[in-house]
Amino acid sequence: MPPMNTTPGSSFDRLVDIMRRLRAPDGCPWDREQTVQSMAPCVVEEAHELAEAVEGLGADGAYFRVHHFAQQLASPFPLLAAIGARTKRIEIGTAVIDMRYENPLYMVEDAGAADLIAGGRLQLGISRGSPEQVIDGWRYFGYAPAEGKTDADMARNHAEVFLEVLKGQGFAQPNPRPMFPNPPGLLRVEPHSEGLRERIPYMYMPPRRLASRLLREKIAPSVGLSLVARYPMTSTSLSQLKHEVLVFRKRTA
Repeated sequence: MPPMNTTPGSSFDRLVDIMRRLRAPDGCPWDREQTVQSMAPCVVEEAHELAEAVEGLGADGAYFRVHHFAQQLASPFPLLAAIGARTKRIEIGTAVIDMRYENPLYMVEDAGAADLIAGGRLQLGISRGSPEQVIDGWRYFGYAPAEGKTDADMARNHAEVFLEVLKGQGFAQPNPRPMFPNPPGLLRVEPHSEGLRERIPYMYMPPRRLASRLLREKIAPSVGLSLVARYPMTSTSLSQLKHEVLVFRKRTA
């Protein structure tokens, strides 16, 4: 194997150097044989370990991207629940969930369960749509816009239902002959996690509209997470994000 770089540096620099050695032509044969598919069973466990390490380093949170048909974890709630069970302090969340693909009532159930397991630390980013791996991928999930509506309209509708049901108000007529005894009144989706709705302030909106709303309403800077999720991390997008953060801080000081 190639010699290891012993020059003093950060832990990240050392990690990059280890990966360089492993993937080199004369590096580790097993490592060079691995593919995205062969390593898939390891991804969840490594995500747990990474989140635990992030918490140990004192970071504030761990967030996961959600893109269907991509070679990554596209179903976030099992992972978020597992990480919530293995961490104590950090926020855990998404950046972002494309609401065109989502059944809002199932999503309320999954999010409520994950938030309860995590002790109320879930921070979900939701979106009306983002660049996709396939054409109109949401159609394969069984969704289509109503006549005269767009896929963005459909995403907004799914989000509105999701956010409304998260409030925990009863809306479903109970069966007079249920399998289990029901509480009085209309029934809500369970499990309900109090406070989760307040931790999902807005959907993703284009950067200029988001910046304008931040400045006008003095919304918490964490809402800007959607900006990070929308753009690849190039020098241009990082400069834009830095500028908008500085403007927000100046206007709200």
